[in-house]
Amino acid sequence: MINYKEPGIRVAIINKATQDIMAAGLIVLYKEFPELMISFDFKYFFVVKENPLYEIKINTDDIVKFNIDRYKDEVYPYRGIKERDYTGEFIFHENDITELDAEIAPLVYALNGVGYKTTGSCCGHGYAVAWVHVIFENFLSLKSLLKILEKDEYKFKFILTTNPDIMSTSPKEIRLSLQTTRMGKEAYSDIIELSEYLEKRKDYFIRINTLQV
Repeated sequence: MINYKEPGIRVAIINKATQDIMAAGLIVLYKEFPELMISFDFKYFFVVKENPLYEIKINTDDIVKFNIDRYKDEVYPYRGIKERDYTGEFIFHENDITELDAEIAPLVYALNGVGYKTTGSCCGHGYAVAWVHVIFENFLSLKSLLKILEKDEYKFKFILTTNPDIMSTSPKEIRLSLQTTRMGKEAYSDIIELSEYLEKRKDYFIRINTLQV
């Protein structure tokens, strides 16, 4: 049995009808809602349970990019999955930047705008904390954001934490989850406040995030 959560696992998605490899490579991210699914590229996610479309096998050699044009009729939006019957859906695409939850969008745009790469986000929808998964490409970029979060106006509103579904694919980068500590309207207000601060310090953060370390 494959342990999909173990770092460094490489698998292939095999089309049951044709035996073609639909996608293959290193698992870089997984989701556990509404059930376990894996991704090779942060964009497309494959449900790991038994299904009529494909099977998953350990594969240490092949790297195959998922061909969305070939399988577009089999791919469904991850957005809104809680509100619909997803029976028969086994491949999902992550939200595009234009499909962000409106409440978390300002923070994602602000982080991207000052040089941080992000791989996912959620506003919490009023019943959970909001979060953004962030890639730190050097220690200085992490330290610079930590200094902001340690300020009195932010230290009780945000935390940076590890998250079990974030897998680092390089020893030179750190992947963490930036989360609010509050939910709903209070969290959304905090998001706006931090986003505006990042925008004001944009030049500084861009210098830090473009350093070659």
